[in-house]
Amino acid sequence: MKKLIIALFCLGLVACSSKQIEAENVESKHKIGEIIEFGQYEQDGNVENGKENIEWIVINDEDGKLTLFSKNVLELQTILPMNNDSSFFDNTWKNGSERYWLNNDFLDSSFSEKEKKKMEKRDLDNQEYSFKKKNGTLVQIPEDASTSDYVYTLSVKEFEEFVGKNDFRSIVLTDSVRSQLSYINNPVLVYSLRSRNSETNYPIIVTEDGSLNTCVPGTPGLVIGIRPVITIKSN
Repeated sequence: MKKLIIALFCLGLVACSSKQIEAENVESKHKIGEIIEFGQYEQDGNVENGKENIEWIVINDEDGKLTLFSKNVLELQTILPMNNDSSFFDNTWKNGSERYWLNNDFLDSSFSEKEKKKMEKRDLDNQEYSFKKKNGTLVQIPEDASTSDYVYTLSVKEFEEFVGKNDFRSIVLTDSVRSQLSYINNPVLVYSLRSRNSETNYPIIVTEDGSLNTCVPGTPGLVIGIRPVITIKSN
């Protein structure tokens, strides 16, 4: 099958190509920063015309595996406890709602069975703490936070190593996300990493100018976006 080459023009000045990657035909070498398409997700806000191809930025090509970073913020999230015990507040990557959603709802709805066979499960080391209320005080509890995930978000270390000061660290929205934001008064959009602040255990976030900060719940207008990361076989 011929590859579909799509010219993407930014402000009429910069052009780059987007390659449709077939599940059985992933090229062995890609340039860092190259945009490819893999999987589908609703992005234009019109469910009647079906899902749109997901655009990914190649951020690493090593040992026959491509690490792909979503070009766009694909969805907005809410940080929610995953434990029904109200005395227990769990904001870790391992047990949090973001990881659950990415590796269940998003994975199942965005990739065909053939595409899933090309995806690699990554073993991730994560430093995290849980907090349990004891006599009205939150107590830090060290967590064995290692996980194995098909879909994840970058850690601070990975962000600095693979994204660095490149243009693709900036926030780019889909029409669907832009539409959701229109209902929020003065939204402040960021996207989250899976690394947590060692004192609060809240996610490290990437702000509009590409800098790193810590999520502070309750910040007026704060909206956290999701930019997934996947690893696929390149041969």
